Amino acid sequence: MVENGPERRKKDRLQNVLFHRSAGIKYTTNQGDRLRGRLCDLYALKLIISSTETRTFKKMTDTLVNQGDILYDYGKLFIKSRSTKSIECQSVLENIREIKKLWTLPSTPSNRWEDHTIIQSDIHSDYFHPNLFVLRSTSNLERYDLKSGRLLSTFKLYKDVKFTEITTDDDRNWLVLKSSKHIQKNPSQSNKSDVLMRYVIFDLLPLQYKYHITIKRSVFGASCRDVLIANGIIMVLRQKNVIECYSLMPFLEHAKEVETSKVDGFYPNVDVDELGPCLLSATSHQHYLAINEGQWGYIKKDRDNQCQLIDLKTGHCINQFKSTRYHIEPDQVFFLEDNSGRLVQFGNSCIKLFARKDNRLQEIFCYHSRKEPPHPNSSTKDEFSRSGRKIRRISTEFALETETISVKYDYEDELDILGLLIVVDQLSDQEERNQTLISCIQEARLYDGKTFELLRVIPINFTAVRPCTDINGFVQLCLDRDIMI
Repeated sequence: MVENGPERRKKDRLQNVLFHRSAGIKYTTNQGDRLRGRLCDLYALKLIISSTETRTFKKMTDTLVNQGDILYDYGKLFIKSRSTKSIECQSVLENIREIKKLWTLPSTPSNRWEDHTIIQSDIHSDYFHPNLFVLRSTSNLERYDLKSGRLLSTFKLYKDVKFTEITTDDDRNWLVLKSSKHIQKNPSQSNKSDVLMRYVIFDLLPLQYKYHITIKRSVFGASCRDVLIANGIIMVLRQKNVIECYSLMPFLEHAKEVETSKVDGFYPNVDVDELGPCLLSATSHQHYLAINEGQWGYIKKDRDNQCQLIDLKTGHCINQFKSTRYHIEPDQVFFLEDNSGRLVQFGNSCIKLFARKDNRLQEIFCYHSRKEPPHPNSSTKDEFSRSGRKIRRISTEFALETETISVKYDYEDELDILGLLIVVDQLSDQEERNQTLISCIQEARLYDGKTFELLRVIPINFTAVRPCTDINGFVQLCLDRDIMI
């Protein structure tokens, strides 16, 4: 029996990839990319996933139900249990047929799990196996073995200061910890603290104290609302939606020697007495700012439903983005996670992708769940007053839709696969106080991240019911190689 058609070509191409992989020869794709080693393995996995008949996605276990949050990271599910006051780790990669429970760690109110990150790298022997870094409310940083849950080391941060956020800086091999904002209970007191917040930076080669930065009110001013440190930049968020960027590196050059104590932890060793020259100043709604270093551009918000792409060199506006639908929330615009400089405009029922070419934006992909409805306040003919001012009529009628179709998305950057999840929300036919929201997850659509060819459609047909008063419930898609959550 001879096989014809696209399925035959997929099998031949997969066999060619496996042959080149075993022979150690570079494989050239249809797009002209030459792959070898790990990249060749990922491309073979992508071909297997895109096969519609020979490979299917199978449900691993029953639906997980929990009163707390469920987080996914690095092939693990972290389940927060409110009843047992603990964090349970379950592995998705250990067994392809079921989810395996690995360990449980306490998370009591007095020793709460604030934030976490996972690091695996070949930069140091400590990170050959994945390490879990947990930030505790007791001002402690704990390092665990991710697979066994065994505690490897503990670092005292600083006194009783609560640190709530943990991020990584891969270019500098830093682990950056941010404390909560110190609020003055009685500003009229003479002994009020000048400290607004603190940053503690660890060096990962190996893990050790490096910098302790104190953010002072007297230096950053009374208009300062928040301070962010990322990629060697200090971002100051001020009143009236003003964002200012300063360089962090000049202050680190004058850092003092590291001084620690078993009781107090890591003492401050970096003084920021003057901010220096401002590198970038922008006004953005709700302090929204996304910077892409590769394309030398950044995104800011003019208003709640309009964003702009600005050129970093000239400061000129390259393109404006307006919300495609006024229904639940305005569209969000940000850079795609694959560091290609492509932009995503994501709304409740539509997703668009743009690529920057010759200082212009070109739409390269668009998906609408259905036809765009007219705005309830829109009119067919504009009205003007005698003085020439435009009259805006406010509609008093509001039609509540009983069924809405929304789109959720995720991008798998290792395989270059764009995933869309189609969700239909319906209101039950009951009294207003007893109404429930029925969310039906219909299907998942997988697209090639470079050509945007539809690879396959995966039917799901899962229904979740929750009360309309549940404001914490939401639907999210997560792609991790051949795993879909």
